[in-house]
Amino acid sequence: MKTTNTHFNTTFSLLACAVCLTVSQTVHAVDGLVIPEKLKVPAGNQVVLETFVTEGVQTYKCSSAYKYEFLGPTAMLRGTAGQYVAHFFGPRFDYHDGSGVLVKLVASNPRDNAIAELLLKVGEHKGLGAFSKVNYVQRLQTSGGVPPTQCNPAVDKKTLPVPYFAHYRFWAPKQ
Repeated sequence: MKTTNTHFNTTFSLLACAVCLTVSQTVHAVDGLVIPEKLKVPAGNQVVLETFVTEGVQTYKCSSAYKYEFLGPTAMLRGTAGQYVAHFFGPRFDYHDGSGVLVKLVASNPRDNAIAELLLKVGEHKGLGAFSKVNYVQRLQTSGGVPPTQCNPAVDKKTLPVPYFAHYRFWAPKQ
């Protein structure tokens, strides 16, 4: 029995259309990638998909403490072989075949003037497909995504989307 996730299909379609309307970005795998020790995936796993943000934002809202609070990401990721992944609040990653993962933070590596690099562990799977066995996700080589340091809740009432770029690697147990 095949199930359809309407939210994913709608979100994926809208993000895919947005990507199609933007200037095409060449995607290349990164050779010689240096990964901080705390962001390394445990032995016994292998990379099953490499992706890069083609269009993405980190969304914030102004708090009563005059600081921006993080709400979540919205991004379209493109794999090195042309695959598409939708990434959004949760945080969630949904592959175009309907499979997806909900992740939790394991470790963070701060970066100057950019959102942190992350190691994420899958806490929940949905659907059958390419992401059915994914157990870790790395967010690496980040740039952008950082809000201004202060805000005024009386003036800054709307959410603030801040563009970002990152390299995401999806991992699964070696077979």
